[in-house]
Amino acid sequence: MNYVLYQIAIILLTVLKQNKHSALIGLLLFTLYFGASYPAGYDWIGYFANYNCLTNNQCSDAEGISFEIGFNIITYIFGSIGGYQAIIFTTAIINGVSIFLFSKNFKNLTFPFFLLSGIVAWPLYTEAIRQSIALSIILLGMNSFFQNKKIRFTLFVLTASAFHISALTCLAFNVFHIKSKPLNTALLLLGLAFPVLIFSASNSPIIIDQILATNSTLFSKLAFYLASENYKPNIVIGLGIIPDISLVIALFFIYKKTSNSTSKTLAFKGAIFYIVVAMIIGRSMPVLTRFAWYGIPFLIISLAPAFKGSQYIKTNNSLKRYNLEKVLILVFVAGQIIRPFTIEHSRLGIIDQNTIFTRINYLSDKQLEYYAKSKCGILHDINLGYLCTY
Repeated sequence: MNYVLYQIAIILLTVLKQNKHSALIGLLLFTLYFGASYPAGYDWIGYFANYNCLTNNQCSDAEGISFEIGFNIITYIFGSIGGYQAIIFTTAIINGVSIFLFSKNFKNLTFPFFLLSGIVAWPLYTEAIRQSIALSIILLGMNSFFQNKKIRFTLFVLTASAFHISALTCLAFNVFHIKSKPLNTALLLLGLAFPVLIFSASNSPIIIDQILATNSTLFSKLAFYLASENYKPNIVIGLGIIPDISLVIALFFIYKKTSNSTSKTLAFKGAIFYIVVAMIIGRSMPVLTRFAWYGIPFLIISLAPAFKGSQYIKTNNSLKRYNLEKVLILVFVAGQIIRPFTIEHSRLGIIDQNTIFTRINYLSDKQLEYYAKSKCGILHDINLGYLCTY
């Protein structure tokens, strides 16, 4: 399977001896894998319907999709030039180049490729491609964030939100610069209390009526998720908690072994954000895990000392002392790579994944529309028809 082969290649590139061309090789592997992938997964069905409406004026009530202006511009320009596959390839280039530029801040040049691919290669870079561009823009804004250039970082966030509105979450990261233990404690407790609020709201929808404006986009989306049986809050704890624990332990040991600095404090605050949203809030309502993805840049920076370090956090110990942390990080990443196989529609998507080289005669709009409808048939067969546009 292409997904497994790609992950193995990125892991080997990261753990074996690095050279000055390692980041470029990572970029080529990333762009080739994602850019040359024939439409995979199921989110692309909605993206294709949007493309069909924007470029071919083939719209219907069933395809009444409204995406952010930034993504629609890319869809219209590159879709008009090279069809739907050009959108996939353009997205892969934007994401790959952004990670490549971000990687220049690290001594192990492929570590960002390794961690991002391991955690979100399937759910983000294959499925949620709008949000993948948003995250890439946030990556480019990380230096501004660590330099406390709030206006510049805010501009990056606003640009990212033009591709996925959830990027506005990153505006809250500016709070990390406030040096107040009571405030930090309050924010952590609020994050821990969030699952309780969600469960309460799912049983008594009047709660969100009191908190949010009933005509707001956030209200309508949250109300939909709470009312839907498919997205209803449900805590799930199983073997998947082992990689999560490995990550927490690795972060704890790295924190103890590295020198204190403002950058270190900021990075670990962001890593805690990822843990709270992905492992606590996300377990109560998995659809909210997508907000945790904006914490991955901080996670990369926090874990980097185990892989030679970065310009953000100074390492003051020999690399041998990070062997345990490396193993724990590899366990965490392996768990994330395996995770899509535990979700039925993701597993089916990975197994059915093809490249444009094997489907070169099936790239026309008419053939892609037929393929989208056949994918919808599969979703309906496994009671996931709500994911479908056709």
